[in-house]
Amino acid sequence: MQAGAIPRRKKTAKRKRNGDPESLRAETVQSVIRFIELYHDEYDPRRLITRLHKTDPLTIYREGRAMGVNMAGYKKYLYQVYCIYNGSSKKKVLPMKF
Repeated sequence: MQAGAIPRRKKTAKRKRNGDPESLRAETVQSVIRFIELYHDEYDPRRLITRLHKTDPLTIYREGRAMGVNMAGYKKYLYQVYCIYNGSSKKKVLPMKF
């Protein structure tokens, strides 16, 4: 491995998220990972990427926290990703599994 390879990867990752450190909050990353694990064979990866790209990552965190005690722990952030994915579509709605 070249010494310059690691910084290049970091720069690429930073560019993809526009340098926003909020996009790497644990709650945000874990909720996307859990969504992918739950809906592994059912969701459309392209749709998920497109919908998440249009959403500010801090929105997932803020709206999840705003849910308070209505949902336990990670589920409130997972619910945000679920809502972002489904949007207002009636054809591609995934069932709630959590």
